[in-house]
Amino acid sequence: MITEFFVGVGVGIAVWFNSLFPPLDLPAWFVNADAEVNGIFAYGNGLGAWVEWGVVVPILLAPLGFWVLGLTIRGIRVLASHLPFVGGRG
Repeated sequence: MITEFFVGVGVGIAVWFNSLFPPLDLPAWFVNADAEVNGIFAYGNGLGAWVEWGVVVPILLAPLGFWVLGLTIRGIRVLASHLPFVGGRG
């Protein structure tokens, strides 16, 4: 019951704060962004004859893979540093 009261107060404050701003009208280029993205991919549709995508895609994905691997190793090191007798203060 108390939680519902505080959630209701928070929602009331959020609605009041939102009412201080005028309504937002999104521009047409933002609303129709899917057509723009499809157009970009359509430009590259006929490049398969000149570009070997089986080689290009792994080359482009390799840095992303190394980045994810590095963050994973760093995360494991951080978690291991919290364990007693592993190098951290535990």
